[in-house]
Amino acid sequence: MMSKKMVEISMLKNYAPSNLNRDEGGNPKDCVFGGVLRGRISSQCIKRSIRKSAFFSDALGESLLGIRTVHMPSCVASILKNRGYTQELAEAAAEWLANTGKSKKNIEDSPEDDKDEGNKELRTAQIMFFSKEELEAIADEAAKMIEETGRDLKAIKKLKNAGDSIESELKKKGIKPVSVDMAMFGRMITSNAYKNVEASVQVAHAVSTNKLEREFDFFTAVDDVPQGDEMQQGGSGMLGDTGFNSNCYYMYCAIDLEELEKNLSALGEEAENIAKKAVVAFAKAFAYANPSGKQNSFAAHSLPGLVCVSIKDKKIPINLADAFLKPAMYGYGKDLMHDSAEKLINHIDKLDDKYSDTKPETRLWFTMNDDIKGPKYAEKCEKFDLLLERLRESI
Repeated sequence: MMSKKMVEISMLKNYAPSNLNRDEGGNPKDCVFGGVLRGRISSQCIKRSIRKSAFFSDALGESLLGIRTVHMPSCVASILKNRGYTQELAEAAAEWLANTGKSKKNIEDSPEDDKDEGNKELRTAQIMFFSKEELEAIADEAAKMIEETGRDLKAIKKLKNAGDSIESELKKKGIKPVSVDMAMFGRMITSNAYKNVEASVQVAHAVSTNKLEREFDFFTAVDDVPQGDEMQQGGSGMLGDTGFNSNCYYMYCAIDLEELEKNLSALGEEAENIAKKAVVAFAKAFAYANPSGKQNSFAAHSLPGLVCVSIKDKKIPINLADAFLKPAMYGYGKDLMHDSAEKLINHIDKLDDKYSDTKPETRLWFTMNDDIKGPKYAEKCEKFDLLLERLRESI
């Protein structure tokens, strides 16, 4: 068992003009905090950028990562084809899995055109998280049923409730998923054949430390080969506009080390080492990864100006966003990052003085600005790599 119970990561990240996470109107997401409009990046967006980051996958390896998809039947069909089954047999078997995640009532109430032979799409009823082991196990059960028919394509297509039979066998086996990303971010599936996983990582919506200023970019796309009247109009092929903003964001996450190790328990003696590796990989990806929204237009690739990591013996997570109830500002010789850092430091010191149980066993501190002094009870790390190494040692 790891010696500590919880890790918290707070960071400040400043972004140049960008549209990292869009709302339904295509504009950057926002929210009201402290009575003031702020920029916002959703937790779902942040978690996906971490999970798909090369820093995360390279540190853990593809074998320890799962897949989140509605195309599980197609994934199983690919596995079956790799095992030597024909494409026709593999796809026919995959059709058994199309109702995975859908209740019996919903199946019975499905429109007739969804049941039509010519309208079948190999998708599950909901987006689902699978480990590699689970996909192989599903393929195992599908392969057994194919063999029971003597690889008769017509017999396979006539099988009813084959998907239910596969799920029933999987439930009996009680396969425990061992995907690291699933162990961290959790899984909720309505089908009893697959075990739900309680997330061990909580990620907050990133909120700007400063007051939001909305802006819009009016743009034109110029036609390289204008014709006729277009030549008199400057060759503009289209006109448009897009929303953007520039903010310094406070970002926060809490990692329950006990829950993480529990979720990885199927790995046996390796669970603790893999959990430690996962925490460090997550921390690195949290710092380096950026949302992909509108990056081709804005190239807003940024690194944090400040990172604070708390390693605790008690499970008392504290989001430090209240440090910015009064928005950070630039001026008087301080930039936005500097003022945000000072507000965060002051808030941490106040919490340490007022609440005895919230002070962590170890607090690691990294900042790009050497003139910014950290909290009173903090170990300064001159380089981010040193912070990651100290994090590994401390848990």
